[in-house]
Amino acid sequence: MDVILARGVERGEIDPARITPRISSLPFDLFRHELLMTLQAVPDETIEEFVDEIFLPLVEPR
Repeated sequence: MDVILARGVERGEIDPARITPRISSLPFDLFRHELLMTLQAVPDETIEEFVDEIFLPLVEPR
């Protein structure tokens, strides 16, 4: 995850000041929760939702 976030910072898509340990683990935490609660493969649409609607708004430059 650190490499992914660093690349986003380099591209200017992520504000490094907004990254905390909890925020950086959030996408995987959401994925794991969905997987364990449904006991089914997590659909691509759900993963996109986690990233686009939850994670990115938290780390985007203002």
